[in-house]
Amino acid sequence: MANFSNPCTDSGVGTRNKCRYSENLEPINDQPHPYTCNTYIKYDPFQFYGLFSGFNGGDEVAKYVMDRLVHVIFKVNPITVAQQPHDVVKSLQQKYKMIVDEYFNSHHEKLTNRLIAKNNGNLASVQEIDEKIGRGTTIIVALIIRNNLYIISCGRSMAIVVQEVEKQATSHLLNQTLHENTNGEEIDRLLELQVDPSLVDNPTRAIGDFLRSYLYDEIEIFKDAKDAPIISEPVIQHFQISTHWKYLILLSDGVVENLKNMNIENIPEVVLKELKEEPTPRKTAQALVDAIARNYADHVSTKNVHVPSTTLEEMTILFHKMTTFKSEINFTVDSTTDSGIVTTLVELKPYVDASHDKNCENFKLMETYLLK
Repeated sequence: MANFSNPCTDSGVGTRNKCRYSENLEPINDQPHPYTCNTYIKYDPFQFYGLFSGFNGGDEVAKYVMDRLVHVIFKVNPITVAQQPHDVVKSLQQKYKMIVDEYFNSHHEKLTNRLIAKNNGNLASVQEIDEKIGRGTTIIVALIIRNNLYIISCGRSMAIVVQEVEKQATSHLLNQTLHENTNGEEIDRLLELQVDPSLVDNPTRAIGDFLRSYLYDEIEIFKDAKDAPIISEPVIQHFQISTHWKYLILLSDGVVENLKNMNIENIPEVVLKELKEEPTPRKTAQALVDAIARNYADHVSTKNVHVPSTTLEEMTILFHKMTTFKSEINFTVDSTTDSGIVTTLVELKPYVDASHDKNCENFKLMETYLLK
């Protein structure tokens, strides 16, 4: 990525590692490294922002999907500014499906070896492979092309826009459908498959997670399912950017999980309440993460906790200060599906926030930009 794009200096990322709170509210960090990857780059006239939240140890899945998606958007039949919004949505759907297919194909050997091991009664090998193929990632991506914003969502992450009209700020959730077991659309989809939504762990959509998306019939609660309960199909939306839009904020799955564990229903409202613009985008994002973490600790200390410890999920927030465009607000939503693009797998190293990996090739360069 270094050879054709630059970090977007109007953006920054804040993070907080997963931890357990002991009975005396001491944080205990059991997670060696973060599972969420992020990137924010500028490739005129495009801007690309993304959070890729790995789970079940899926940081490698998150990195893979992030690298490949950036590459296919900008380098494989690249999207152009001349394309109409519905064509861009269609192209993004194709490119997304390409990544999903590539990732599945890269696991053919593991799935074959698992079948052989299972037939031979080698349970140790089956368990070892299951640990790898059970990894997955969700995504939330914002692609800006001049005054058009495209959101790609698969999972529980959120994209929130803060707008200001006559000095009054309001916050709005852009991706209204979260892929979780309490969402109405997901409940209907799972019930159609004869699956009890309450028994399905979140997220209900993700890339990878082959134990629930491919080998689901081996799981007791899914044995009667008509089809895979966990799917990778995303929601892709188009919005025309308003002159009133001030900030774009992406929340990882962990942020959403923590806020919901505090019984917060209106997450965009809480984000706006806690948002304080600091001297740099990175400090703004980190301050927002820290505020949510403090609120979570307060929540744990004031409620009647009947377990030895309470977990704060890993959090990542990407904050972007919007550029002003001369257009009125006009929300439109497009969604389509298609396929057919094929490409050769290429290793790609984008600019990512490497604050947890000081050995990363791009860490020093990213640090220079982030600390400006």
